[in-house]
Amino acid sequence: PHPLFPFRNPFLPNMSRPPFTIPMSESDPYLATLKVKLEPHHYAQLEKTDLLRQVTENSLKGLRIAAPSDTNPIITIKGPEPQPRNANEPIHSYDDLVSAQTISTYPLRNENDTVREGDPICDRYGYCLFSNRSFAVVADGCNWGEGPKRAAETAVNTILNFLHEKHLKITTVGDATSYLLRGFYRAHKKICEQTDPNDSPGTTTLIAGISFPIVTDINSDWVFVYASVGDCKAFLVRPSTNEISDITDQNRVGQQHHADCGGRLGPISATGEPDVRNLTTRAVLCQPGDLIFLVSDGVHDNLHPRILGLKPQSLGLNFEWADPGKGEDVERFSTTFRVELMRQIFGNIGALTPSTVVKKLVNHGSLTTQSSRDWMGQNPGKRLPRDYERFPGKMDHTTCLCFSIGTVQDGHSAAAASSSSSSSSSGSPSSAAQVPPGGHDTYKSLAQLSLSKPLPSTPPVGQPFVAQPDTGFVPIAITATLNANKLTLYCKTVTHTKFQCVGTAHKIQLMTTGIQPVQLRPNEEVFGGINEIGQTYNRIIQLPQHMRIRNKDFINVHD
Repeated sequence: PHPLFPFRNPFLPNMSRPPFTIPMSESDPYLATLKVKLEPHHYAQLEKTDLLRQVTENSLKGLRIAAPSDTNPIITIKGPEPQPRNANEPIHSYDDLVSAQTISTYPLRNENDTVREGDPICDRYGYCLFSNRSFAVVADGCNWGEGPKRAAETAVNTILNFLHEKHLKITTVGDATSYLLRGFYRAHKKICEQTDPNDSPGTTTLIAGISFPIVTDINSDWVFVYASVGDCKAFLVRPSTNEISDITDQNRVGQQHHADCGGRLGPISATGEPDVRNLTTRAVLCQPGDLIFLVSDGVHDNLHPRILGLKPQSLGLNFEWADPGKGEDVERFSTTFRVELMRQIFGNIGALTPSTVVKKLVNHGSLTTQSSRDWMGQNPGKRLPRDYERFPGKMDHTTCLCFSIGTVQDGHSAAAASSSSSSSSSGSPSSAAQVPPGGHDTYKSLAQLSLSKPLPSTPPVGQPFVAQPDTGFVPIAITATLNANKLTLYCKTVTHTKFQCVGTAHKIQLMTTGIQPVQLRPNEEVFGGINEIGQTYNRIIQLPQHMRIRNKDFINVHD
């Protein structure tokens, strides 16, 4: 059985000891700036958190959910997309309701190479946003190569397609659980199908979830129901109360060794069965304005005290990380440690958005593993010593997908609207991500920069209307015309970019992403900390309320 809400209290070896601070690393310039505060009274507060409630399976299975407002998604995001040469993909975002990114923290095979160790990237993510529900998926192909990559890609595509096909039939929390598990089974069967007899299928871990409002008098408006096999993780952030919770807190208990992912889809046995040792389903009550993010182990392993080079004794523990029979104790402590470290990485939790969560966590994984990449660049052909004190962190394929909870109205959630800047009438405020601890990187949330002002009301029929550009640089220029029943938006952007157009009822979002980012030379770094080329830029065109988009045609005109 897979009970809902398998709650475990946080673990603290000695509740009576005084608070203390753990420096991450004295030798690493980035980690030395991060200090995790462990305070006994804070653990007591965590035990009483409202983020996870111990509710019996039967009391949740029958909870009814609100009927879907639409059949097809407003937006679908999948990735990572292929990038030229050795570039990592930029963050993919929509209106700061969802952001996602996958990178590789492995080094180049040599300084003149365009291929990284571990290529191709075997992580995959997908997200479908509807007006009052969403699907989120992250898969991590096991090991390296085309097989694991295809397995992860197949799993993500299969789950999203299956949920899209069946989501109108999901009327209760129990239905959501059932269809997620059926989707996992279908994904496994698809992975096992061999199109080439000389090509063996790969395997992948997988986490997939559905969020939707519930129809009940329980003091919570939404629920997130997920299924998971393997070691991808999900976290819930409540900015209104500065709370963070690992809602997959037990999925790494019972691992046979540190490299054991705990379970995976794809043919493991001789008869083609999957490994479902830690297959889990769970329902988490949440509220509008909450953030949920799914990550591969390339993110959360770099939040683990062992992989950061910390000795158990320095944390007041009376056992070693690898002691037999202590796996559950290690994971309980590590769960709380990850949460406290993320507090340090995030800074002001109340100001978090999906894009800042993704940037800060992916950036943390990259900075943490920098010493390992440096050593491998200086010692080509040699294996990195397994010494986390000298080389903290774990290089890996690294994925983070974060989305906000809440109903979308005209492409914008109530939660996002309530936090929007008063100077942004489009509902997409200009925002700047906070500098990571220690100031080792400076960046702006360029993907979420609003570059438009509202359209004037009721233009004369047949006459063009003007969306006033921002006074800054605008990489997307438009001319809009209107006749009796057709709005035409002519767009022009810079060359060598990927251009997307998304329309909701009263709003048009234009997105352009550079596909040929700057290739830095050896010993060269970006001056000023901002690398605009290769970033994603958004421009929002807000339509008057009396206008409503029914359908759209996208034509690429080369002039």
